[in-house]
Amino acid sequence: MQFLPVELNGIHIYATFIQRLGAGLIDTIILLTIIIVSTILQNINFNLAAIIELGVPIIFLVYSVFFNATHGGTIGKLLVGIQITKINGTRISYKESFKRSSVDILLTLPLLAIIFISLTKVNQNDFLIADIIVKDELLRVFYPSWKWMINRAIDIWFWSEFLVLLMNKRRRALHDFIAGTIVIKKSYVITLDKAP
Repeated sequence: MQFLPVELNGIHIYATFIQRLGAGLIDTIILLTIIIVSTILQNINFNLAAIIELGVPIIFLVYSVFFNATHGGTIGKLLVGIQITKINGTRISYKESFKRSSVDILLTLPLLAIIFISLTKVNQNDFLIADIIVKDELLRVFYPSWKWMINRAIDIWFWSEFLVLLMNKRRRALHDFIAGTIVIKKSYVITLDKAP
């Protein structure tokens, strides 16, 4: 499988850092809306609150994997006019989409365990009446001692993604290398029926 060229007719076809950053900001706004709604719902009862606490990270991962596989990008990417493809410009499948999110999934699993551990120990009544900041403080008291390692792993992954993205001409992040994908301007996507 061959890479698409970096330029066609003098125009750079790969998504820029700014486009990818803009897409990320749009997706963050969408996910923050979900978090705000879920925070309001958390005051109904503790079991619902626990499900929501554990569910929000899962929603983010499902959002990414689903939209990337079915539409070639999240809502943010599609709104800024970029799309994820295989390196030859053809559509990705769930396989590539899952691979792109694989490290995020691996880093989310211990976070879910930490949230679960904290939820089993927190005072349910205090948690229900607390606002979002206090809820976080109540859970934080019960975080296991190894949480700092997960935080460092997330930080290393996050900054490595940026560094790699900025250091190659096709603007591929680490997750693109893992999945064999690229992110290009939408107008250059080859549909499956036109693919070689």
